[in-house]
Amino acid sequence: FEEGKFNQALAKFAKACKCREYSSFYEHFIECIIRLVIAAFRESVKLGWKELALARLENTGMLEQVFRYIAISRNFEPYAVEEISEFLDQLGTCSEFLGKKFNKGQPCGDMLHAILVPGLLNTSIPDILIRLEKIKHTVEEMMSVCNNCGESEK
Repeated sequence: FEEGKFNQALAKFAKACKCREYSSFYEHFIECIIRLVIAAFRESVKLGWKELALARLENTGMLEQVFRYIAISRNFEPYAVEEISEFLDQLGTCSEFLGKKFNKGQPCGDMLHAILVPGLLNTSIPDILIRLEKIKHTVEEMMSVCNNCGESEK
């Protein structure tokens, strides 16, 4: 299978979820995709490959898809909220990766900023929203520090 076509199919599916009447099928499918990605990531962390796994997820477009699915899902099971929260916490510890891949102009950064537009994300899941906001804040803080002297540019 070709990665590009798979990610294109996932993106089309995400758009279809927004346009059609929502059903439990879409919710279940979205949750399965997210949980599969997180399970693979969790195994990579156990093996000491956290940064490598994140880079691979980002390079293939899967990390962007996970953020897109988090944004459009309306109802996660409690165990899925825990898994997503844990994943976002792990991601939040990778400051070098965040600085490279989550600023504006990068696919993951653009997706993060797009889903944090007020009213788009399901705010009935505060654990996830708080973690996404924390990642955004971390990146913004990193971007406001001068690379030459380490002083804040604010």
